[in-house]
Amino acid sequence: MIGPSRRALLRRIDDELALQAAIPDLAGPRAARAVVALEGAKDGPIGDRLRPSEVGGVGDRRLHAIASLECARFARAVAASDESALEASARALIRTWAALGGRRGYLEAIAGPVVGTQVAGDLAARIGVERVVAALHDRARRGGDLGALMRALGSAPALGPELGRIAARARLEALDVVLESSRRALDELATRRPSIDELVAAFAALRGAWRRCDRDVEVEVLAVERLADFAWDLYRERSLVDLGRLVDEVTEPATSLAARIERGEPAIAWAAPCAQVLVFRAELAPRFDVQVTLAERAYAVCPTLRNARLVLGDFLLTRAERALDKGASTTTGGTTPEQDVARAALVHPDLRRLPAVREKLGKRRSA
Repeated sequence: MIGPSRRALLRRIDDELALQAAIPDLAGPRAARAVVALEGAKDGPIGDRLRPSEVGGVGDRRLHAIASLECARFARAVAASDESALEASARALIRTWAALGGRRGYLEAIAGPVVGTQVAGDLAARIGVERVVAALHDRARRGGDLGALMRALGSAPALGPELGRIAARARLEALDVVLESSRRALDELATRRPSIDELVAAFAALRGAWRRCDRDVEVEVLAVERLADFAWDLYRERSLVDLGRLVDEVTEPATSLAARIERGEPAIAWAAPCAQVLVFRAELAPRFDVQVTLAERAYAVCPTLRNARLVLGDFLLTRAERALDKGASTTTGGTTPEQDVARAALVHPDLRRLPAVREKLGKRRSA
């Protein structure tokens, strides 16, 4: 059996080797010596003892050791399949190196004579985020899930404008890599008359990319914008079953985009194509109450979209007319026929059925 002292020694050696492999140029050997210097700490593996909850009160040398150790932890997390551990490790890596970048006196002593104090601080602050960016790009090229790394990079702007710019640029570059094949496939399909199976496959791939990219808004926008290239042909031909299959593939991204718009996010610029997806879903829904709900949401997302106003107004007239035909004082939506007719006229004053339903409503009043 291996005794406690030998086990601790093996852990220490493992940490030292990992640190040296992580940063062989400057930080590794120095941080490895710091790990050895901390051998007197109590309880638990060295790596766990090195990671405090806050780094503000940590000494310079120990913070350097922590930052270097986070590189090794991050490399292990990338190789593993635990996404929550990967995100936590990436956040810690970014945070500790950013903190070390602020220790200008310490950095001047170890690197200032070579690169200058300001450069040393900037380089140290960027080490963590740039390692996460490299892993993100590698995963994007290999077809891996980007969610944990993208979420971790989302913490970078709070640590300084330069780190925020690096993270934002990395996100867009990774998205370009992931979406290149989808954009190319959709462009090619738009040059001819594709089969419904080809279209469904292309948009299913786009939905998969959306999930890989932590449900990013850029993918949602691409999905709702490109749907129109193909959906209208199916709609005009009344190929509603095929249209339903196609719309199903963008329902999740479009619903997420609608929620962003309703929250007032900058995604408002794409309100019209997002609302059109909801209109398609409303017309395809098998139950009338669901149709009304979807039409209401389409109108809420983009009140200026003509199709949203037209479909919602028509549904309101239908609901009012059904109540009138039954002699009911309220509709299935809990409104009165008068309220539905008045709102339909407000939403779309030029509805063809509006005069006839108004006439029916007037006859009931005079009866």
